[in-house]
Order: sequence, then structure tokens, then C-alpha cells
Amino acid sequence: MPIERLMKSKGASYAILATATWLVAFWLTHFTFAESKAIEELATLLEATASGVASVLCWRAATRTRNPTWRCMAVGCALWTSGSIAWTYYVFRGDALPYPSFADIGYLLLFPPAIVSALWLHEARPRGADRARSLLDALLVAGSLTIILWWALPASAHRNNGSLELVLSVSYVAGDIVLLSLIASAIRRSERHHNELLWLLGGFAWLTVADALFAYEEARDSYLDSWIPDFSWIAGFTCIAFAATLASPTGATPRRRRRLSGEGSQYLVIYGPYLAAVAVTGYELAHNGLLIGTQGWATIALAVVAFARQIASQAENNDLTTDLEARVAELTGSHARFFAVFDESIEALALLDRDGRIRLASRQLVRLAGVSAAELVGRDALSFVCAADRDQARGLYHRTLAGEAPSPIQVRVDSSNRLVHVELTLTNLLTNPEVAGLLLGFRDISDRRGQEQQLAASQARFRAAFDHAPIGMVVIDIDLTINRLNESLIAMFAGREEDLLGRHFTDLAHPDDRPMVEQIITQNAQGESPTMNFEVRLARGDGSIIWTRMSAVTIHVVGAPNYVIVQIEDITERREIARTLEHNALHDPLTGLANRTLFKHVLAESLSGLSGHEGLAVAFVDVDRFKLVNDSLGHDAGDVLLRIIAERLLRVSRERDLVARLGGDEFTLLLHDVPDASIALEITQRLEESLRQPVSIGGVDTYVTVSVGIAVAGPLPKGIHASEAADDLLRDADTAMYLAKEAGRARIEVFDKRRSPSGTKQLSIANALYRALERDEFRLFYQPVVDVQTGEIEGFEALLRWEQKPGIFRSPVEFIGVAEDTGLIVPIGAWVLRTACGHAARWNEHAAAHGRSPVTVAVNLSPRQFDSDDIAQTVADALAATGLSSDLLWLEITESALMRDTASTTSTLHNLRRLGVHLSIDDFGTGYSSLSYLKRFPVEALKIDQSFTDGLGTDRDDTAIVTAVIGLAQALYLKVVAEGVENEFQLDQLRRLGCDGAQGYNFGLPTAHDLLGDDPQAFFRGRRELSTGAWGETSTPTPTRLVVGNQLAP
Repeated sequence: MPIERLMKSKGASYAILATATWLVAFWLTHFTFAESKAIEELATLLEATASGVASVLCWRAATRTRNPTWRCMAVGCALWTSGSIAWTYYVFRGDALPYPSFADIGYLLLFPPAIVSALWLHEARPRGADRARSLLDALLVAGSLTIILWWALPASAHRNNGSLELVLSVSYVAGDIVLLSLIASAIRRSERHHNELLWLLGGFAWLTVADALFAYEEARDSYLDSWIPDFSWIAGFTCIAFAATLASPTGATPRRRRRLSGEGSQYLVIYGPYLAAVAVTGYELAHNGLLIGTQGWATIALAVVAFARQIASQAENNDLTTDLEARVAELTGSHARFFAVFDESIEALALLDRDGRIRLASRQLVRLAGVSAAELVGRDALSFVCAADRDQARGLYHRTLAGEAPSPIQVRVDSSNRLVHVELTLTNLLTNPEVAGLLLGFRDISDRRGQEQQLAASQARFRAAFDHAPIGMVVIDIDLTINRLNESLIAMFAGREEDLLGRHFTDLAHPDDRPMVEQIITQNAQGESPTMNFEVRLARGDGSIIWTRMSAVTIHVVGAPNYVIVQIEDITERREIARTLEHNALHDPLTGLANRTLFKHVLAESLSGLSGHEGLAVAFVDVDRFKLVNDSLGHDAGDVLLRIIAERLLRVSRERDLVARLGGDEFTLLLHDVPDASIALEITQRLEESLRQPVSIGGVDTYVTVSVGIAVAGPLPKGIHASEAADDLLRDADTAMYLAKEAGRARIEVFDKRRSPSGTKQLSIANALYRALERDEFRLFYQPVVDVQTGEIEGFEALLRWEQKPGIFRSPVEFIGVAEDTGLIVPIGAWVLRTACGHAARWNEHAAAHGRSPVTVAVNLSPRQFDSDDIAQTVADALAATGLSSDLLWLEITESALMRDTASTTSTLHNLRRLGVHLSIDDFGTGYSSLSYLKRFPVEALKIDQSFTDGLGTDRDDTAIVTAVIGLAQALYLKVVAEGVENEFQLDQLRRLGCDGAQGYNFGLPTAHDLLGDDPQAFFRGRRELSTGAWGETSTPTPTRLVVGNQLAP
């Protein structure tokens, strides 16, 4: 092994360390006796430790490599360790060190197993003759050197020591030399010089040095004063231990016999020492005559070994001759077989030399190249390859020469002036003596390549579509085993691919759906149904269930098993959305009860299914004073109350009945199998009883009552549509519920058809008004009030509208009278007052921020509202809640309201004036117009009714009345405002008469608050600028007037 490789090996540092240790030890011999004694004791301990470690590592190497070489070496090191332990005992005992001693037994026992180990290093399958010859070579060298060493010992050594001591000392050296010879022979025969052999050789070289120094010191009788050999033994066993760590599982590889020059060097190594020993023996015979004693016996033994070595060499030569003859015969037959196969091969083959030139070409290659075999020989094999592919082919050539076994490559070659696709293979047979070349193969793959390209393109398209499909896809075998799935399906199951592959496909389905899935897929696979679409539930790994839509198709493959491709689309979210939409469309989101749509549908179906004496009933349930709960406890508390009422309704109803919430605080019950009202009364009475229990909302016990209206129906007469009958029955129950409220609430009323239609309509309107306030269905519109003299907008009048349905406003003529009669006008009027003040407050904040004058707001007070005891407090609360200045609020009261109770009226008006608000008499001249009371009321303005303004300047009576009213107002220092001014002619007449203010279509239509924004003055001025002129006459048609209180308004 080159010295560079040895120095780069992992053990270089160990070798250097061992050498340095030995040199330091040599230098330390100058220490005192006591110091040298201490170091010697340490050295003996280290020697025993080193040999023990070497034994353990050799045994582990034998276990790892399964090589008996290291097991034998481990036994030898262990025996040496036993001797070292005994020697350490002698050293530490402090007495004179005996020699020979029991320690030498362990030392000597190293050599038999070590020699066996060295013999195993030679070959994986050694022949007996070869192994015997190697052993005899080692013995011959060792014996020769031993005789020389014995002869070289000084005469004093023979006199001072007994023959046993000298023989023992020389035996150690002889054993070392035998081992060195065997290991060196193994290295020479090994085809690969393994590092472990070199380290093993170095280890026994150190042991040889140590044993030689020990023999020398023993001959001088000076060992007791020197411990240098101890460090050599330590170095030796360290190298052996390191060799064990490098042991290769393959062991030494036998090499083939070297050329004759190698054999010559071997003979020189073996017979050189032998000839020297013969010369020494001849010298002794010449000077001393007869050889006697140890040297004589050694000489005889050496001659015997030399003779035996010759016999073993002859036996080995005979074996080699026989082996060579057999190999020659085999080679001859092999050549014939090789060339026959080579020439008849269906592939185009070429045998190349190391330079890549053709030595031999097959028939197929001749046909492929289109030239004769003679023309091919000597050509560069790569010259056939297309220039574009030549670098690739050259790379194959170099990798093969480097000892690799590269895979075939596909190239194009020139064949009769056309390019042919071939698969190129190259096999390195240079080390094969029968071939000694490179075998190049050309396989025409043109047809296969075309088919492969088509197949690859088809497979690539399929894989791309399969792997990246937005829906799950899976390929299953006929036995329903999953063998491929795409990323979407893996994501759908939130798992890993390895968790799904190999499973039975039905394992993915919900247990209840597995039989269906197996049946459908099996039928599909058997061809009973080419394609199939179905919905099925699948169970994910986390236990959740998903809904999927599957489609399966069976793929039939010629010459291969069929398989099924299943497409799986997750429709869980779609189904959930559809279910949610369906549920929300038919159920109330707050309570989960059926809504109006579902209730009417079920009611109509139930009515159409009645026959004979069957009947059903509808109970209309309305919560009494529900608005009070909302206003006092908040809307969240109101929602809690509604849910509790819904639960109690469900509790008292029967299983076949239907409970619904129509909106707000209105509930309905559809009661089946009710031939008359008695059963319906029984059920609703149970509801009343359940509601008598207090309801805890936010820690507050709330007592709730309900008003219930019941309507009963039997089988429908012929010609009556079920949906119309359902609407009528629901309206009848609603009317009965309103009667219950009118009777004092907390009651149950049964609808009686004998009531007048007009009365029924009034009751229905009253009931709707009651709910309108809670549903926030009222809206405020505003019309400007203009200063007649300056043309400036000085204020706005609030006008009430009822938006019963989005975008559809109900005429005040239909509901104001009912509201007045039922008393609902009081809470409605309070809402109007509070809302109008809030709007005016925001307008004036905006006006102040922009440096403009404030605007006023006028609100009508109905007679019943004016008569209420707390009207002044209601106004005060509205002002306080909105922050509107009292002098910006005008309250308009009709003459009829003022004339009911003059004493009470006077007191109420003074209470209002104390708040700082302004008072005006609305529709002056249409009622009593008593001048005696006019001066007693603290009013500040009169409003001329539109019926008089219409004939101003055209009707003598109307003009006279308007003139009189304006004059009266001026005489009493009252402000006068004319209503219903619709053109410039009327405005000019009012300006001429000295009227203060006016309002009407001439200045602007009543407009919803949401459209006015924060600056209503700018809104109306902008509208006027779009007309024919400032306050000019427009072509706007007069809209239908609505009624606020008893006042006509648009």
C-alpha cells in the first residue's frame, strides 16, 4: 500500500503515537532506578490492557465479518492477556522476576491460534497444499533466522543462562517471524491490500522487536533494569486492535499467480535466510567440528522443513498443472460457445478493444451498418452514433471503463443513410481472459420507442388529469382494493396516502352505506352497468362524515386485469347549504319554529285533506305588552322571552300539531283533529297556564300573558281553493286575537262569523297598527314651511306614513281614525314627537356648524293624545332625549281638540308653554272658531286650512275667509300660516294680504327623512332650482293626499 494512502488512513495518528511512545520510552531509560521501576509497573499494566482490548475488538470483528480469522486472533490475544496478568502480578509483588514463569505459558499460547488465523488470511477457499507450503515457508524463514540469532549470541549468553531460557527467548522471536512471514505472504497474495492486513503486519512487527529486545536483554541479564520492550508490546497490540476495527466482511481476496519475476523475489525472501543459516552451520562445522546441543537439533529440524517445503511445492505445482489443463479446456469450449452466441444474436453486437475500436462484429451489426464485417473491424464504435448523441454514448464508454455498470442508454445511429433509435449497452469484459474486451450491444427500438412515446404521452395526460383533478379520484382493483389515489382525495380524507393505499374501498364508506357501495361497484366492474352515479356518505379518519357524489367506470385492459376508476366529489357543503337554505326559508331563525310560509303551506294541505266531520283549528297567539319588555329590558331580553314562549308552546301542543312564529311576538298553532272549538280552547288554556309561571330574564322575573284568537274550519266546500281558505282562516284567527286584546288582554276569543265585515276590517287594522309600532313600520316625511315675504325656509312639518310592506305606504285615512278610537294614537304620537325632535336636533347641529339660521319643526297632536294626562311630560322627555331646543318645536292642535274641555285644555296649553315650545291652532276656521276662547288660549299662530287656500283669489267666500283670518291674527298679534299653497298666484295673494308663512306643493313635496340628509333646506332649494323658477309654478301633478291626524297631507 503506498505510504500516502497509509498516512491518510484513520490509524495514522495511532501509529505515530505508538512510535513516539517507544522513542520517549527509550529516552526515559536515563531515569533513576525508582522512577524506571514505577514506569515499568505502569507499562505492564498498559500491556495487559492493550492485549485485552485487542482480544475484545478481534472478537467483535469476527462477529461482524463472520470471518474465523479474527476469532482465532481474539483467542490468541486473550491467552497473551492471561500471561500479562500473571507477569503484572510478579512485577507488583516486588520480588525478583522469575524466568521462565507461569506467565510464559500464556505468552507462548498466543502463537498456535495466531498462526491458524494467519493461514486463514490467505484465501477465501484455501487449498491444503498451498496452505501447507505457506506454513513451511514461514517455518523455514523463522528457523533460518533463529539459527543465525542463536549463532550471533555472545558466548557470555550461553554461559550465564541455561539452555531453557535461551530456547524460550529465541522461540518468541521465531514465532513472531513465522507470523510475520504468513501475514506478508497473505498481503502478497491478496488482490486488494486491505488496511487491516497492513496494521496486523505492523502489530506483529512491534511484537517481534519487543521479543528480540527481550531476548537480547535476557542474554545480557539486564532486563530487570530495562522496560523498553514493554512499550513495544503495547504498540504491537494497539496496532492489532486497530486492525480489528478495520476488518472487512469480505476478508482477503485471493489474487492470481504473479509473473515469473514475482516468483523470483519470493524465492529470494524464503531461501535467502536459509542459505545464510546453511553458511553459519558450515562455519561452525569448519571451526568446531561436530554440531551438538540446541544448534545441532535446530539444524536438523531446518533441513527437514526445507525438504518438506520442496515436497509441498511439488504437490502445489501438480495441482496448478491440473487446474490449468481444466481451465484451458473450459476456455476453449467457452470461446466456441461465446462466438456462436455472439454471431447468432438477434441484437447487433460488437466486441471492442480498450480504445473502443471494433475487433469483432456480429451479423446483425453488419446488417445495421450496411457494410461488410471487414470494413467494420478497426473502426471507432462510436462513429455510428449520431453526432448529437455521441457525448452521451462516450459517457457510457468512460463509466464502463471506470468499473461502473451503467444502465442502457437510448441513442440514434446511422443505418444506411437513416437514423435508427437503438438501445445501447456496454459490458466491461476486459478482465475476462476468455473475451478481454468490451461488449457493445445495439437493440433496434424504433417501433417500441414510438409505442412507448404514445403510451407515455397518454399516461402523462392521464396522470396529470388524475393527480390534479379538483375532485377526488381513486383506482381500485376488481376486488375493490385501492391501488392509486390523487391529492384531492387525500385532502378530502385529511390523511396520508399510505394510510389509504391497499385498503378495501368500502372501508371508506359509512357503515350503513357499505353494502350499497359494494353492490354498485361490483355491478359496474362486472359490466352490468357501464357507468354509475350515486350519492354516498364517507367516513374520514377523524370520525367525521362527508357526503359525496360518486361516478364509477370500469376500464377493460387486454391481457391484464380490469380496474375501476371512481370519481368522488365532496358535496357536504353543498348539501349543508341547500339544507340550511331550505330550513331558513321555512323556519324562523330565532326560535327554530316554522315560519309563515311553511305554516300556510301545511295549513292549506291540511284543509284540502279534510273530509266528513273532520276539522282543524288555528290559534293566533300574541304576547301582551311585549314592547314594554323590549323597551325596558332591551331587544336581547325580548329575544330570550320569545324563545321561552316558543318552548312552552311546543310543550303544550300535541305531537301532530304545528307551532309557528309569524314575526314579532305573533305565534300560531295548527291544531289537527279539532271538530269544534272546545279542544282548541283546552290546548290554549294549557298554554295560558304554562305562561303564568314567571320567566327569568337577566335575573328578573317577568310575568307574561298572551291574547289568543281561535278560528275553526271543516272540510272545504267545492270550488274553494285551499290556499285562499288558509288565508281566510288565518285572518279570522288574527281578528279573534284582536278582540281578545280589546276585551282587556290575557284572554281567549273564538272567531264568530256573524260579526259585520266592516267591524272585522277595523279590528284587523287595529291589530296591524299594534304590531306596526313594534315592527318599526312608521316613517316620517317632511314638508317645508316658507316665509312668504322673504321666500326663505323657516321650518318643516312632520307628516306620518305607515310602510306596511316595503315600498308600499298605507293611507292615513285608513288607520288614523282606528288609532284614535283604540288609543294606539297615543304611543304612535309619542313616537312621532320623539323622532321628529331627533331629526330636527341633527339638522340644527349641522346648520350651526355651517353658520346658518336654525330651523323649526312642527308636530301634530291628535285629540286623544292632547287629552292624555302626561302629554306635557311626553314632550319634555322628547326634548330631553334629543337635545332639541324647545323654542324650535311647534305643536299643532286642532280646534275640535281644544273645544272638548276648555278648563282642561287651558291648563294643558299653559303646561306646554312653560316648556318653551310654540303652540298653533291647526285647520283654523273648520271647527268652532270661537273668538271668545281664542284670546284665552296661549297660542301663537293660526294655520289656514287648505280648503280655504284653494279658492284664494278665485272664490269670493274663500278669499273673504282668508282675508278675515289673516286680519284677525294680525289684530291678536298671532302668526298665520296658510296650508296647501300650490301655485305662485296663491303665493302672491298671500303676500299681498300680509300672511307670514305658507306650505304646500308650490314649495316642495313631502319627502322621506332618509332622502333629506343633514341639510333639508339645501335639498328643497336644489329641487326648486330644477323647476321653472324660484317658487315658480311647476307641472308636477298633484299627488293623492294622505291624512295625518285629521289633517290632509300628501
